[in-house]
Amino acid sequence: MIHILKYKLAPQHEQVLQFAGAVLPLHVAVDNGDAYLWAQVNDAAGPRGHRVHIYATGDDVVMADEPTAMYVGTYRLAEGRKMWHVYLDYKVVAVPAADPGDEEGLVLVNEKATTEL
Repeated sequence: MIHILKYKLAPQHEQVLQFAGAVLPLHVAVDNGDAYLWAQVNDAAGPRGHRVHIYATGDDVVMADEPTAMYVGTYRLAEGRKMWHVYLDYKVVAVPAADPGDEEGLVLVNEKATTEL
């Protein structure tokens, strides 16, 4: 089944997000002070991880798998003084295992849990 889901972005240059299935990124924005990626996800394809790269305006854009990364969107923080640009790498990667006792690592979005890194 296809859903539109919301994934919280950590404030770091590279992270791995676990998606519930095949992913099509739709939008990046700030919600209540945190950055999020909205994506169309087809869970029939099974869960998978993808690297997300985030760069500030003026940063050197350096990605290990640059040919497989696609620009997703830009968001602002610090009342517009900081602009961040988000890229999603379509190459599927392993997702780091979450600590089973760490409930802070889970964000409930659209009644589904996604790992927050």
